[in-house]
Amino acid sequence: MTEPARIGYYAHHHGRGHVARALAILARVRAAATLFTSAPVPTDALPPNVGVCVLPPDLPRPGGEEPPPGGLHYAPLAHPGVCERMAAIAAWAARGPALMVVDVSVEVAVFARLLSLPVVVVRQHGERTDAPHQAAYEAAVACLAPFPEALESPGTPETVRRATVYAGGLSRFAGRARPQTFCPRTVCLVGGGGSGGPESSPAWTSQDVADAARATPGWTWTWVGGDASTDTPASLRTPGWIDDPFPLLASSEVVVASGGHNATMEAAAAGRPLVVIPEARPFQEQVRKAEALARAGAATALERWPAPEAWADILDRASRRDPAPLRALADPDAPARAAQLLDDLAVRYAV
Repeated sequence: MTEPARIGYYAHHHGRGHVARALAILARVRAAATLFTSAPVPTDALPPNVGVCVLPPDLPRPGGEEPPPGGLHYAPLAHPGVCERMAAIAAWAARGPALMVVDVSVEVAVFARLLSLPVVVVRQHGERTDAPHQAAYEAAVACLAPFPEALESPGTPETVRRATVYAGGLSRFAGRARPQTFCPRTVCLVGGGGSGGPESSPAWTSQDVADAARATPGWTWTWVGGDASTDTPASLRTPGWIDDPFPLLASSEVVVASGGHNATMEAAAAGRPLVVIPEARPFQEQVRKAEALARAGAATALERWPAPEAWADILDRASRRDPAPLRALADPDAPARAAQLLDDLAVRYAV
């Protein structure tokens, strides 16, 4: 990258989804960009127009932190990591960039606005009508939804809707060709790892998955990113993390996933019937995503991991679900649509 970065993009470190979304969008922007994150970034996927600023961690320290003031979610006192990461963003802002994208952090969004940077806030599902989220939305020149308006939550304030550009169902796999056939009686299980921070918990355990596989004779399960239990049945495969699970998703008869954005949109791109089981996340994020998918007729949404004896019926019913409504959510133009918004705003606000 030879020209000064015009766009900054902050990607939260929880899970893999924020960085994956950032790279899918930044690969299509025309402007030079800097990715700010403390999450791992796959260097082989880094677009040539993108540099990385590795931020120090800002995790809560042992013993907890002082409660934040009312307009913020996280503002620990005397935390070196928080100070250093904000200083890095401020140093970059002093070079005169045009735009800062925040995915996601109320504090970074408000701080960037205080640095006189135009801010784009990436929206997520969940109950986000609290004062800190509203402050971030009001600080932004635009909100970017990486999902179609059809998945909008009924309780979203009209002011937030009007400020939102709906990019469509954004996935790194959008537009990839699907196989014409699938492997009968196969389940691909993705997500459920509980990597969303201290307020999160997994939707299932290794024992849960082993029991479900054992209770569904004739079905073969593959758990992407999962760990084998001590009594894993032969019908359960645990290959570990797979960088490109698209062939496996697209060739399975049924996909079971958490309610994370990337897991559900990657399932939509793969186009196989989907069962969603939300993990516990702050602001009920995955619960609201699962509800939105169910309202759209795109997935079977469950409240929690079912008892082993329920799985045979769940899989049989899911296998008969028409995947067309789910496939329609995966928009191959969504990353480019999001990138166009950022490029247009960068031109508008260029110093």
